Amino acid sequence: MEDWISSSLPIALSLCYDRLRGKGPGPNGHLVVCVGFTGEGDVIVNDPGTSENVRKVFPRKNLINAWAYSRNAVYLIYPQDAEIPKDRFGHWDSWTARQRIRLEK
Repeated sequence: MEDWISSSLPIALSLCYDRLRGKGPGPNGHLVVCVGFTGEGDVIVNDPGTSENVRKVFPRKNLINAWAYSRNAVYLIYPQDAEIPKDRFGHWDSWTARQRIRLEK
């Protein structure tokens, strides 16, 4: 995740909002956009579900617990010409991931 953020490509995360806030087991499905990390490694998110104080900071351990709720689901939306980070762990640069369907306009 840090590689995407350092490449200026934010990541939408599916998670349990109760767990993110440290308020219990949930379930309380929610989407947030990870936009950075503090110097201590805590996560900085933009929360589209709130009208005030959209940018929030949560402890990294809360993020790990909350994100596990969705089995670490992410939404990666980026410009077609964006330089995506190198796949250090083999998550998206595999033979199956390269079998992309090109949609015609």
